[in-house]
Amino acid sequence: MNKAKIISELENMVVARLFGRQPWLADRETYSAVKRKLIEWDVVTILEDYRLIDKAEAYAMYARMEKGDAESVVIGYVKRAYFDYRKATKFLH
Repeated sequence: MNKAKIISELENMVVARLFGRQPWLADRETYSAVKRKLIEWDVVTILEDYRLIDKAEAYAMYARMEKGDAESVVIGYVKRAYFDYRKATKFLH
């Protein structure tokens, strides 16, 4: 499989997961693994480390996550980060 084909398949997987009508978490094992990650709040750290959000947004996310479901808090930020990343990498190919 060539690089372009791999990138295309990965892109399709990301788009299907982020924007499809299927729930994010399809099975019990995946749900448990992702939930553990979200409880550790790694998503916020990753977004901040890659400068996809700033410190103020990170603090706001942490505050919202303490009050509710972590997935519902991070989904909007992850989608925005995806689009920001795609814009940045568009010029690298």
